[in-house]
Amino acid sequence: MHTPKILSWVMGVGFVMYTTITSRAILDCSQTQSSRGFENSQKLQVAANALTPGFKLELAPFLASGMVFVRLALNDGAGTRISDNLYWLGGGEGAYRRLNRLPPASLSATATARREGDEIKIHVQLENRGLAAALANKLTLETASDGARILPAYWSDNYISLLPGETRAIEIEFPATASPGPARIEVRGWNLSTMAIPISNR
Repeated sequence: MHTPKILSWVMGVGFVMYTTITSRAILDCSQTQSSRGFENSQKLQVAANALTPGFKLELAPFLASGMVFVRLALNDGAGTRISDNLYWLGGGEGAYRRLNRLPPASLSATATARREGDEIKIHVQLENRGLAAALANKLTLETASDGARILPAYWSDNYISLLPGETRAIEIEFPATASPGPARIEVRGWNLSTMAIPISNR
């Protein structure tokens, strides 16, 4: 059987850059103990127009008992996030059934809105405050009165997955004429009960 592993490489484009590549793994998605995980970090000097190898994650010992979630992130020398990927890896054909036993997620969310000309801009802040990964959380903008979708709406990100303790900021823009009254945001996810986020005005 092929042994899952993650090999990290960084491509330099046009100039030398200094980066930090980090990984964070949750070792068993059916567990709720935050200690079931590890983190790894490596600083690299990336040559221009070249591939620079980073670390290799050997996951076979951990996959023997089921699944692993791995967050692989790349920051520049100033600490600004450049790239971010989340991997769901199973140790066998039946491993992904463990997703059906994923504990309920505990997600907190706030939303604030401001008007700029004819546009409404909303800032949403999500945080996973629980001990389980919160997977595939879809945000929908709707009217507060009857739950009708507000369209068009433009999102910086959606279908968000967060490991325990992670946060994510999302920006939404839509024409002021698209909603005659107050709006709200509905959030639903793989292991999250549907929740409604009220939107406050700045």
